[in-house]
Amino acid sequence: MKQKDLRDKILAEHGLTVYQRAKGKQRRLVTVLPTMPTGSKTILMELLEARHKKDIRKLLMAGSLTVVAKNLGIDFTTVSKWRKRLGLNGMEVNNVDK
Repeated sequence: MKQKDLRDKILAEHGLTVYQRAKGKQRRLVTVLPTMPTGSKTILMELLEARHKKDIRKLLMAGSLTVVAKNLGIDFTTVSKWRKRLGLNGMEVNNVDK
């Protein structure tokens, strides 16, 4: 095994990769952060499910962005991002009671 391949393998095992910005520039190590798969719930989503005793998808689709945000006590941009993350964009909003 070549020295470069061995170094790259060890760095990858520790969650690091090597990249070069441009020719002649110094190489830097970058931490590779694992990404959450689309459709997975965050800890806050699970907490809100437990608090409201309903599935987060139903909670997020129970009105407009601002109404849902106010009911859940979170920002409306978070509601929008969560709908996108869970694949709820483009679905019809339910006007159900709290």
